[in-house]
Amino acid sequence: WDITSRNRETLCDHWKGDDRSNNGDVSSSAFMINPDQIHIGEKSVVKPTAVIDADGGPVFISNNVIIDVHTYIEGPVYIGPGSHVKPHTAIRSGTTLGAMCKVAGEISASIFCGYGNKGHHGFIGDAYIGSWVNLGAGTTNSNLKNTYGDVKVQLGPRQVSSGLQFLGSTVGDFARLGIGQLLPTGAVVGMGAMIATGGLAPKFVPSFAWQTADGRAEADLEKTLHTAKVMMSRRNADMSEPEETLFRSNVQRSKEFGV
Repeated sequence: WDITSRNRETLCDHWKGDDRSNNGDVSSSAFMINPDQIHIGEKSVVKPTAVIDADGGPVFISNNVIIDVHTYIEGPVYIGPGSHVKPHTAIRSGTTLGAMCKVAGEISASIFCGYGNKGHHGFIGDAYIGSWVNLGAGTTNSNLKNTYGDVKVQLGPRQVSSGLQFLGSTVGDFARLGIGQLLPTGAVVGMGAMIATGGLAPKFVPSFAWQTADGRAEADLEKTLHTAKVMMSRRNADMSEPEETLFRSNVQRSKEFGV
């Protein structure tokens, strides 16, 4: 969680004065606030009514990005190549989107690794979302306790104090969350996990687990691996042999470490 809590500072530190440029197609009815702190990459499109506000920090939009209508982006923010920010999306400061992400709803102070899919409404805040994660419509995480106290994180059998007042979810690669899924403050979701509880999820869901309202079961490895490959094929990507070997080895590792 140090990565997310320090992301605003990191994004500002990485900005260079000569990063300022506009090599994309920016609509004349889009709003650029403090354009000296905005980078628009090649073949990127900023559509009408989009607002990019760099008063609070730089906004770096990489190549081949689509910023759709009625979106609001508040720096510091980084948006990776090939990503699509869908209509009516709000991206708050301290957010990083990796390559080929598709996002909607509200995202604040969070990191999405490559190929993340959050295509519908819902709030994700102070969260770390791994690669190839699918968040169903309405998926929302809590990032602040009702007591405003220190957020504690469950890591298998251990509970760890984060020392943070704001901390959302940590979600591993290839995890899938069903529609309307709610995640408690400081939740941890392991690699390849699937959650469809129809309500509040447990604070900890281990890797390669299937969590439903009826309880938890160990996922079938071959089915999970097949689904991961289907996810990748939808983005014109293939799982390499070394990646499949690593995927399989992580099943045993997760059992050994209880995560």
